[in-house]
Amino acid sequence: MSAVIENDNYSAVMSSLGAELKSLKDAKTGREYLWQADPAWWKGSAPLLFPIVGGLRNGKYRYEGVEYELPQHGFARTAEFRQCAAAGDAAEFELGSNADTMAKYPFEFRLRVGFALPTNTLVYATGGIAYGKFKNSFATTNGFNTFTQTERTERDRGW
Repeated sequence: MSAVIENDNYSAVMSSLGAELKSLKDAKTGREYLWQADPAWWKGSAPLLFPIVGGLRNGKYRYEGVEYELPQHGFARTAEFRQCAAAGDAAEFELGSNADTMAKYPFEFRLRVGFALPTNTLVYATGGIAYGKFKNSFATTNGFNTFTQTERTERDRGW
């Protein structure tokens, strides 16, 4: 499922798969600013990295005597988020802990991702809440791996 937000200057498209920004366009010229996920090079456009950025030694970690496997950059980028809202110039998505996430990350959580287009800015923010054993604390690492595209010049053609 996709959500579209827009204002007089820009439009943005987000996917519920990974709460990923898929497009950011100039509303007047139609110019696309975001990498368009060419699988020949890299299939992502702006994935959310959660609950870790980077990888773990051998892709595993131990917590309270139990070994868990966690893929590079976590699991959020391949998880289906629930679309909470999308209207006008703002959209919000949420991912909550479930059996799949608990098998990789044994902490109960709710992660929200919001997008907004006030005037000439794209606001891209996350927030989280921890439950259970770690109620009211949410210490984690997350990030956005966003690639933009620029116009190539004659000098760049050697890529």
